Formats: sequence, structure tokens, C-alpha cells
Amino acid sequence: MAGITHHTGIVVGQRLVPRGDSEVAWFAPVLDQVTDLTGMVITADTLHTTREHARYVTGRGGHYVFVAKKQLRRLHDLLRDPDWTSAEFSSSDDIGHGRTEQRSLDLLPAPDEIAFPGAAQVFRITRRRTDHATGKHETHTWVGITDLTAQQATPTQIATLLRGHWHIENRLHRVRDVTYREDPSRVRTGTAPPPWPPCATSPSAPCASPEPPTSPKHSAP
Repeated sequence: MAGITHHTGIVVGQRLVPRGDSEVAWFAPVLDQVTDLTGMVITADTLHTTREHARYVTGRGGHYVFVAKKQLRRLHDLLRDPDWTSAEFSSSDDIGHGRTEQRSLDLLPAPDEIAFPGAAQVFRITRRRTDHATGKHETHTWVGITDLTAQQATPTQIATLLRGHWHIENRLHRVRDVTYREDPSRVRTGTAPPPWPPCATSPSAPCASPEPPTSPKHSAP
């Protein structure tokens, strides 16, 4: 399990998750390798959307932008309940890879009943995709939560943070899986292939620092 910066894709922390362990338990150990989280915005896969992780991030002076899916039933239902008609709004259109994709993000103050640590705003993302070859239309909706206030983050900035989170797939997972062929590697410690060290992804990773922000810095485990 690894954490990278959004802008540079530099690995800032990683831990080998033992076989049978959940990655949830390794969220804090990965981020413990970052000396100072003050002002940083943490995005993460949805299994890390927990109150414990929100407390950890805010307790170290950082911020979080977390998506809540249906497996987090109570939180997911609460986030879907607000009246979104008065929400702040942003949208974007992308054309590429044989499809057109429209994304919109609605942003509201967090309702009191959510009772999630530090929660300041809630958001709803809607993605509409059209395949140019088949004409097939798809619509997907997600909801999420952040401790960033309206003064700290607009709908456009939240949307950018969420899109930036997927750099971990292109800049880290793909490099390890495709370029360095980590999974087929026959190098062994015990019975399992070890993870590639940070320098396999970026030569400067061990001594890298987050970029200086004009708004909060971004990192994704």
C-alpha cells in the first residue's frame, strides 16, 4: 500500500500489507511516513472512508476528501438525503478514448446529523458517459464528504482533487504492473514477490517533499 502526491506522482510512503490483513489498518502507518501533514489534502479509496481515518488526518493538521459508497450504508444514505437544488455546482466535459464524458459536482454545507469528524461540506458527483461506437449511455452517481470549508474549496477544486486521486492508478500501479512487471516478478522474499521500492517509481521518491501550495497540498494513499 502506497501514498503519492497528486501533482508529481512521487511516492511519499508505503507499507507491505501482510497476507490476510485489511488495507484499512495500514492507512495511518503509510501516512506516518510523511513528517508533516499540515495543510495537506488526503484522498483515498472508499474503504478508507472511516471516522477513525478522518480523525487521524485532521488530528495531524491535514484535510480529507472522502467518497462514501453503498457499503457505508448509514453515511451513504445520509449523504444522499440533502436537498441538492440549492447546491453550489461545477461541471466539465471530456472527449477521448472513443467516448464523451460529462461530470458535475454539487456541493453543500454538511448537515449536522452526519456527525462525521470535522465534516464541513458534502458533495455529489454525477458522471454521464456516451460511447461513440455503440451510442450506449451510462450515468453513475457518488456522494462524499470533506472537512474543507466553502472558503477553502469550491466545487471545481473538489472535483479536481477527486480526479487527481486516480493518478495513483496511472503513475504508480500501472508503472509497477506494466513497466516493471511487479506481479510476474520471480524475485522472492519468503513466498511472495516484494513490492518495488519507491525508487522504482521515482528516483527522488525517498527524499521528495510535497509541492508548496497556494491552497492545501494534495496526497493520495
